[in-house]
Amino acid sequence: QYKMRNVQLIAPFDGTITQVNIDQFFNAGSGTAAMQISDLSKLQVTVNMAEVDIGKVKVGQDVNITMDALPDRTALKGKVDQIALVGVTTQGVVNYPVVITLSDPDPTVIKTGMTANVGIVVDERDNVLLVPNRAIKTVGRNKVVNVVQPVVGQLQVPITVGLANDTQTEVTSGLKEGDQVVINTTTPTNRPAGGGGPFGGGGGGPVVVGRGG
Repeated sequence: QYKMRNVQLIAPFDGTITQVNIDQFFNAGSGTAAMQISDLSKLQVTVNMAEVDIGKVKVGQDVNITMDALPDRTALKGKVDQIALVGVTTQGVVNYPVVITLSDPDPTVIKTGMTANVGIVVDERDNVLLVPNRAIKTVGRNKVVNVVQPVVGQLQVPITVGLANDTQTEVTSGLKEGDQVVINTTTPTNRPAGGGGPFGGGGGGPVVVGRGG
């Protein structure tokens, strides 16, 4: 009975065996895990955050998660669970591993090892005034936009900005909803500069300032 107890493999938690690395009648090496067990009811994603961004990340923040293997499904929800205290340096770049726990994952659809894309919500605003990033220019220490006026044409207006993402920026003062701002675009060398549309063409075009959440 004592020898039988010594050959038992007792899992440290409830889960599902997801990988077996040994065959029957073969010895397992001391450095080889005999099998892998996973808790499929608690799936996690580990991402490496750059040191310039890690200061914005806090435990408990909401996370939107999409899977490359499930492009038609809506974004999954999750929470920041752990933030590493020590960074990992790779080729001179310091990253901090961040563990994100999925909320109510469906193990019949989501498999371990899938590639995930995460968007951590570091701050949020409701009913804010938004302008495209390409409409904003920096003059000295000020942010300015070109506003289309009915009589005088384009007028440069200083603005105060708030939160920003890859495409849009919050404007806290200097503009009002409905103002038309000019987007800065690069004129192609193989075509003459022209009027252009809101998001392309030579010379840029006006875009109406609106609100978003």
